[in-house]
Amino acid sequence: MMHFGCRWFLAISIAVATVVLGGCETTGDTRPPTPAANSTPVSEPIPLPSAPPVEVSNLPPEISAPITPPSNAPLPIEGDVLTSGAVLERLRSRFSTPTCIVGPNNTRWRHKYAGYPQHFADEVEATLPMMLVVLDEIERRRMPGEFALIPIVESWYRPDTHSFGGASGMWQMLDETSRNNGATVINGYDGRLSTLDSTASALTYLGKLHAMFNDWRLTAMAYNSGEYRLMRTMSPEELAQRSAGGIRYRRPNGLAGGTYEYVSKMRALTCLLAQPERQSIPLIATLPIIHWIPYTMPADITSLDELARRLGTDADELKAFNRGYRNGRVVDGAPRTLLVPASTRQRWAYISGKVIQTSASTSIAAPTTTVDGLTRTIMVPASVQTPASTSQAPAKSGTATDGVRTHTVVIGETLAMIAQRYHIDADKLRLWNQLDGDAVLSPGEKIRLEP
Repeated sequence: MMHFGCRWFLAISIAVATVVLGGCETTGDTRPPTPAANSTPVSEPIPLPSAPPVEVSNLPPEISAPITPPSNAPLPIEGDVLTSGAVLERLRSRFSTPTCIVGPNNTRWRHKYAGYPQHFADEVEATLPMMLVVLDEIERRRMPGEFALIPIVESWYRPDTHSFGGASGMWQMLDETSRNNGATVINGYDGRLSTLDSTASALTYLGKLHAMFNDWRLTAMAYNSGEYRLMRTMSPEELAQRSAGGIRYRRPNGLAGGTYEYVSKMRALTCLLAQPERQSIPLIATLPIIHWIPYTMPADITSLDELARRLGTDADELKAFNRGYRNGRVVDGAPRTLLVPASTRQRWAYISGKVIQTSASTSIAAPTTTVDGLTRTIMVPASVQTPASTSQAPAKSGTATDGVRTHTVVIGETLAMIAQRYHIDADKLRLWNQLDGDAVLSPGEKIRLEP
């Protein structure tokens, strides 16, 4: 009986254990999924190459690294469309040296920004049209190129960004700071959301800070934390010496950790953009970058849709670069100067009503003054419609007699602009229309959009 009882007890114990374990069993596999052969786990950044990302010899440490400002070279004369490589070279030419230094914070932020090299390259390339606007102004004011990285740190150049603290725009400026430095913020227009207005305001503020501290790193700290916090870390004598530019850089003590991180982020971005090959960042040098420049609207323009129609440019793109105008409306008191593609310059005088028609065989020069004070002149054929007829939308496309889609050329339009509008390779348009590489299009000309 004792032996049978033990067997009975053992059988009961096994049955109970089976029930308990069955009740604890999960409904699915809890192991992490095995990634596909060609995919990368999103939770782990791609490791940097095994080679050191920077030359460690003869580089100063992160805390006390001296910098050498770039020379103030003459401003380049740029065309309507630049390459991505040309924009990045302009940025690099204004970086202080050295661009890469030794420091754990710097290295950590390089890993964070470029852990996914292709994603980082895509993000940088998307910023280049707006970065070009900032570079134009930085070069005009002879300021450090590192300031063009602040909108990356703040918002990745997204002009419609808002923070819980009340900051807005790609420069993430507060309402009061923005107003105090020249931006317009009224009902119906917020200059902090305007690429042009916010850049002018931010660089005016940075210029004041840079005059006080004379070092882009200290200027960036002041931009992040406020100038008075930074001033409290220095004696009046040191502040006077820094303003005069006669004292070596010293990293101030007593600031918030995020302020030091701010400079580390900028340092990391400087290194990544100055030496992308060290981080295996696949930046493309041949992407076309539209050059957006300031233009003052005629007095009768009340919406960006109307302006886009007159300029012959895309209304959505125009609004994207000029988000300060709420719903695309130009309200009373809002700035009349905004950003337009440089290729529209040939139409400026024409849409302002300054072209005078004389006879079918002559043309009149129409001068117009831009925001930089320069007078530009274009020659408009007298056979073209008079300004009074510009209230009608220019022809976009039609159908040729053989049933092929066509586009009707308007003043100032180039083959490259038409190719971009219809997402067609420009070489194909030249072939289909039997055009030479340097062919100049005439208003009213029909361009075939199909073979």
